[in-house]
Amino acid sequence: MIKVLIADDEQMIREGLEQMLQGFHLPLQLVGSAKNGKEALAMAEVLQPDVILTDICMPKLSGLDFIRALQGQKQNAKIIIISGFHEFDYARQAISLGVQDYLLKPLQESELRMAMEKAVTNMEVLPMLDQNNSSLIGECLQILKNNYSDSNLDLSMVAKELLVHPDTLSRKLKKETGASFVEWLTKIRIQTAIDLITQGQYALYEVAEMVGYSNPHYFSAAFKNYTGKSPKYYKETSV
Repeated sequence: MIKVLIADDEQMIREGLEQMLQGFHLPLQLVGSAKNGKEALAMAEVLQPDVILTDICMPKLSGLDFIRALQGQKQNAKIIIISGFHEFDYARQAISLGVQDYLLKPLQESELRMAMEKAVTNMEVLPMLDQNNSSLIGECLQILKNNYSDSNLDLSMVAKELLVHPDTLSRKLKKETGASFVEWLTKIRIQTAIDLITQGQYALYEVAEMVGYSNPHYFSAAFKNYTGKSPKYYKETSV
């Protein structure tokens, strides 16, 4: 399981985040919930979380100072900031500290889901896999990560490379990770598209091609279905 630590001085926010995480059906385990930065730092040192959700404005130790202290301890947890501060300076400082995502309150559940799915997808660990299937599923996901730009990539191609029947691979992937082949491929493609759009260097049709969608209209539909927003809207609001 991927261990998650929550740090926020508002009890209602902490409880709300916990409820959201439980509803995502991802391989996540909440290992701690801290009400200030100092408490969060102590918990992180002992619990060694994989992902930390933290506010910026907290008593005793701010979120940014908390992150700096974590780096001093050489912890490699992925950091997702959830804050009500809209000023660019806070976001700039957070980005300079290497946080994975910066989400604004009031938090949209879809945005947190995307951030957590990104963290799970990018993790080197493959939680919830039993010992017999971990190698097969791990190889499958690695093939998807390496070949998502191929618009012809499908279950049969991957199964052939892994020397298993497509039905067998499909069944094991769904059973062990909770997501289907198509869902995994879509996650990887759309999360990569989000990163490319955020860079601001590519036209949307170029992004579509780079992540394996030969049809821009199909890319737009898949993107909106996954994020709740169109690629054009995401591009305009992320600049």
